[in-house]
Amino acid sequence: MKCDIREMKKDEWKKVLRFIRLHDTQDARYAKRYYREYFRRWGRGWDKVIIAQTSRKIAGVSGYFYDNVEAQGVYWLGFTYIHPSYHGRGIGQQLLTYIQKDLKRRNARKLFLATSSNAIYSGAVSFYTNHGFRWEGTLKDLYGVGEDQIIMGKDLSKKKRRKSSRLKRRRKRKRTRRRAGRRKSRSRRRVPRRFHRLRRPRRTKRRRSRRFRRQFRRHKKRRRSRRGRRKR
Repeated sequence: MKCDIREMKKDEWKKVLRFIRLHDTQDARYAKRYYREYFRRWGRGWDKVIIAQTSRKIAGVSGYFYDNVEAQGVYWLGFTYIHPSYHGRGIGQQLLTYIQKDLKRRNARKLFLATSSNAIYSGAVSFYTNHGFRWEGTLKDLYGVGEDQIIMGKDLSKKKRRKSSRLKRRRKRKRTRRRAGRRKSRSRRRVPRRFHRLRRPRRTKRRRSRRFRRQFRRHKKRRRSRRGRRKR
């Protein structure tokens, strides 16, 4: 399902809080504080909140904020929630791809996120692992007894090297040479039947002696027949 992904406006954060409350009321409180500070400072310069809007209503929300304490080029994923009526329609994937492209333009090095070990968030953990995020660590009993905080991360600095046409040609030539060498080695190993006597001398000697005896017997018969004709 295709959506229009754009930045969230000031009068839209209350609509977003409605479907965040449907999932988790505690997260809705934290999101309310964050959105108020966000729109007071108008994005804080490095932070960004985006929404996925359909023709009818807002289907999802996400964003990122900059970690400017110690590390450079490190971002954290913001509150990411999808409306319950739009689950399983690929809206979360569209939001995540938009964020990754935007962060690569800013030369981001890594993207982190924090989620809970509660069973409610098991679908979110599997979603992030399927999209390249790896388990970085856990903070035990952070949200309560038996509820840990899971920290996941994804490296955005990896760039795919473009293979030049010359390198491709060289590799093709090497492959063809290797294949030709393998064919030659196989052809050397395969010995035709007429040269089997070189491989098995004992067996070939027996075959050779039988053949010689047969020829010698035929030769004797012919000589006898010739002598009998001459006497007549």
